[in-house]
Amino acid sequence: MLGPSRVTEIDMPGGAFEGEATRPAQSYWNESWERLRANRIGVAAGILILILALIALAAPLFSQFLTHFDPARQHLIDNFRSPGRPYLLGTDELGRDELTRLIYGGRVTLGVAFNLRQHPAYRRARELVAAGALGRIVLAQAQWAFGVRGRDGSPPRTPLTQWWDTPELIGGASTMMGTGVHSVDLLRFVLGAEVDEITAVTDGQTVARPLEQLACLTLRFDNGTLGQVVASRLLPDSRNDFRVYGITGLIASEEWLP
Repeated sequence: MLGPSRVTEIDMPGGAFEGEATRPAQSYWNESWERLRANRIGVAAGILILILALIALAAPLFSQFLTHFDPARQHLIDNFRSPGRPYLLGTDELGRDELTRLIYGGRVTLGVAFNLRQHPAYRRARELVAAGALGRIVLAQAQWAFGVRGRDGSPPRTPLTQWWDTPELIGGASTMMGTGVHSVDLLRFVLGAEVDEITAVTDGQTVARPLEQLACLTLRFDNGTLGQVVASRLLPDSRNDFRVYGITGLIASEEWLP
């Protein structure tokens, strides 16, 4: 029969002891900061990324006082120069200083990483879509492509950029890694939806041509919207467009990316 019973106090291993300090509750951000500070590799990587970002932002100063070259100025008689003086990292196929272009390239990276999602136009587009200003969204499109007239294939590479044409180093994709992924991410951001299905056709991913220079994607998002993305290095006259079609309206941006 169950009933009142006397319970004997027992010391349990691991129990609290008198005077034992207890850790106060912390906010999510404080705890995250503590974990980051405890990760020396993470802190070092964060500092390195910050330094690279500052160098990219100060690219004009580095160009003026360190390299003394304009990133777009061509010196055809000095093409493919080896690292040394005055080209500290050598030159590319058009004789442009690699170090200067590398520093300025960081500005492009920052633009892709932050400007697409943080650009006021795309944030406004996201707000309009979320507010239902366009009605039900049925189609979203993004095209980011470029090229040089008369050039069929990958652009010439220097030893410093050869990894773009090495499948093992670039991740098995070329133009999709360079521009396509950012176009897809922008559609995800503006629509506030994730990709459920994807169909892609490229001119690569074969034994003869392991890396593509043109990719065409058809997407289905989890809200039912269909999407189209084109990425290429073979379209010298590409009109890089971004469009969102709704039942009651359209958001359109031409020449939305370089």
